[in-house]
Amino acid sequence: MNKKEFRSYFNGLEIEKPFNCKKKYKIVTLENELEVLLISDNEAVQSSAALNINIGSAYDPENIPGLAHFCEHLLFMGTEKYPEESEYNQFLSQNGGYSNAYTTFKETNFFFEVNNNSLEACLDRFSQFFISPLFDASCTEREMLSVNSEHMNNIQTDTWRISQIERNCSNPKHPYHKFYTGNFETLNIPDIRNHVIEFYNNYYSSNLMKLVILGNESIETLNKWAKKYFSNIKNKNIKMDHFEDPPLTKEYLMKEICIKPIMDMSLLVLIFPVPNANKYFKEKPYHYFTHLIGHEGKGSIISLLKSKNLAYSLEAGNSNIISDFDNFKIEISLTEKGLSNYEEIIEIVFQYIEMLKREGVQEWIYNEMEIMSKCSFLYEDKEHNDCLVASLSSVMQMDYPRHQILSGPYIIRNFDAALIENLLSYFTCENFRYILINQDLELENVLIDKWYGTEYSIKDIPPDIMKNFKNTKINKNLHLPEKNKFIPEKINIKYEKPNRNSTLIPELIKNNEIMRIFYKKDDQFNNPKTNITISFISPQIDITPMNHLMTVIYVGLLEESISETAYYASLAGIYYNLTNGLTLSICGYNNHILYYLEKFFTTMTTLTFSDKEFYSLRDQLKVAYQNAKYSNSTQHAHSYLSYLLSDNTYLTEDLLKEIDDIKPSHIMNFYPQIFSHLFIEGFIHGSLSKSESKIIISTIEKIFNPKPLSLSKRLQNRCIKLPEGKSYIYKRLHCDSNNPNSAVQYYIEISERTTVDKRAMISLIVNLLDEPCFNYLRTQEQLGYIVTSGRWNMSVTSGIYILVQSERNCFEIESYIEKFLYEFRNFIENMSEKDFYNNIQLTMEMFQDKHKTLEEEHSWIWNLISSGFYEFNISK
Repeated sequence: MNKKEFRSYFNGLEIEKPFNCKKKYKIVTLENELEVLLISDNEAVQSSAALNINIGSAYDPENIPGLAHFCEHLLFMGTEKYPEESEYNQFLSQNGGYSNAYTTFKETNFFFEVNNNSLEACLDRFSQFFISPLFDASCTEREMLSVNSEHMNNIQTDTWRISQIERNCSNPKHPYHKFYTGNFETLNIPDIRNHVIEFYNNYYSSNLMKLVILGNESIETLNKWAKKYFSNIKNKNIKMDHFEDPPLTKEYLMKEICIKPIMDMSLLVLIFPVPNANKYFKEKPYHYFTHLIGHEGKGSIISLLKSKNLAYSLEAGNSNIISDFDNFKIEISLTEKGLSNYEEIIEIVFQYIEMLKREGVQEWIYNEMEIMSKCSFLYEDKEHNDCLVASLSSVMQMDYPRHQILSGPYIIRNFDAALIENLLSYFTCENFRYILINQDLELENVLIDKWYGTEYSIKDIPPDIMKNFKNTKINKNLHLPEKNKFIPEKINIKYEKPNRNSTLIPELIKNNEIMRIFYKKDDQFNNPKTNITISFISPQIDITPMNHLMTVIYVGLLEESISETAYYASLAGIYYNLTNGLTLSICGYNNHILYYLEKFFTTMTTLTFSDKEFYSLRDQLKVAYQNAKYSNSTQHAHSYLSYLLSDNTYLTEDLLKEIDDIKPSHIMNFYPQIFSHLFIEGFIHGSLSKSESKIIISTIEKIFNPKPLSLSKRLQNRCIKLPEGKSYIYKRLHCDSNNPNSAVQYYIEISERTTVDKRAMISLIVNLLDEPCFNYLRTQEQLGYIVTSGRWNMSVTSGIYILVQSERNCFEIESYIEKFLYEFRNFIENMSEKDFYNNIQLTMEMFQDKHKTLEEEHSWIWNLISSGFYEFNISK
């Protein structure tokens, strides 16, 4: 599809849809001014709805931080029509569904998913939360503890800590300055329930809400339900507050902010306050700056910084704070040398900005971005319905023309050089501040954040330094990027109806002692894309901690070597992922995927690198392993369970003992050994033809040319099979003594994974376990913010787990889990036959659920290949 065809495709005022989208859309406005997007999807296996209100933590009273978040928690604790506090969640659980909600600075979003035949009944229950919630007094303290647990889960996380310092160092007259998640201290005040009710009455008005309903009923039926259940939400005609003062006034610009993080990191963040660009949705001018400032090709900021050993990575982008105010951020991960020379890095950034001003706005760059923005929309992968309704209800709060409510966030339509030049004028040293983040910074006039305990400082940037930033010299190493050869000039696609008789059985197109390759032509999604997964199987990869480390370093050096090519490919919609176990996945548009694969394979077998590149990567890896101790308790619990049960799984503490012994020569000698004796297993899936897939196979044979790997060395990963009737406890102290949270991962091995019926039985148990486990351990007993349960698969065994993170000690958590399991047994024994078979039906539907994207189908089939089971008809 060329540019002219793109334009003709978007003519007319019907809601613009992706190329293969069969959903029907309609927007209606109810009498109470509630705007509703109706989506009829006759292929939907489950239905969803979301309600977004344009009120978030920005509207918290100054003396009650976290009130909006607390209101979100309490809102679902029963209604006048359905007073039982757990009735809604029980209804969802019994009908294959779930619900969730979130509060941000500027909005609150509530959404659910449920079986199709229960959508109307669920809409009835859902709507009541916005009509007659009870805010049950008996739930107040319990939900207060839940909000506090959420805060305690965040308290040792640098992302939250740094974000709060940014807000501390802002205009106190603007709500951006607030602490907005809340905790027990901010909410445990007299009459808190009345404050919640007052907040709800003041702001929860239908004219501030957007609703999305998706079901497999007709638009007419969905419209009838929307009117029936949501017309009674009160319209209080609330006018949104307009914040006159900006978050970053002059007294908070030209500042140096220094922060001491929890983790060992060196980060430089440049922040430019810029005008809000929502009204420029057709031009998307900040995409231009993000594209160029964040570019990774030759002539870019990060390319120069890497060559000078000043930085590892750079990210750039715009974020909307609220209403008329945005921030454009440039985040740079620093090397040790970069930390010592951060002022030079800031100078280089301003040199690049000056280069952009000198060169002027380039229409050809905008054209490349425009083409890919349209491809991204037209051929986008389907979202899961729950994510779709939640995101669309948020998008509806924006001022997109309603026929562009789907395409508006994606598509660049207009080139406006004057607008870009005007916004580029905000990128000056007088209109910025920077944040320096490192554990070893020497802070002047130390401040301590009230909410997270973070140490930080803020001071003016010295005039002589500001002068250097302002009077930048021309740097010949900084220039515009090359034209992207990966951008497709034309995407050819012939529409074909999905094959109703399609199976998930791929064709084996190559099978010998060196490789086994499967192929499946896409007959469902009709996209011009292909997914390719190739696994390089060798016992050398992780047979010892040293081998594992050398593989990880090899992968890192390979990724650095291919980075510029990979970056250009990613801009054109071709992406790769290479695991530390040497499984390569490449997905994207077909146009240049064969060329990209050949380049990747060639680099894998001819890798060269400098000592500087090696030691830089090894230092990064070492810091990452050292930072692992600051991971949250649940991540540690997962790691320890894998370590105890899996073969060739290593703890970071074991890897740290070996890492300093590895030298560049080790990698140069090691990686050819991997490829000398190999077995290669792969799956090619998408719109590439079988003949093109055979070209890939020939390319692999030509480039790698391995000798066969003996069958004895092609063993699947091994795992421990627990002796029946035995119980084991593995205890560890948290490596971070400041982390207040404990975690217990309670694992019960049920059976070997050798037969489908056993795996189906475990799926049934997991489904039965989900809601009662969460309700008992989190809602009733308030053990902590994180309570999850699910299936735990090893290579040949499988079981269930319950994972709880809490401020309570591990033995207390364990006792509550065991008490729950005893109650759960009674729950199963007392379940009616009707309810039991209803749960069997729900589990069967899960197996028979259609995959929504090519990538999802690909992952499903690849898992059956890589597991060694090859049971492609398992859904039957």
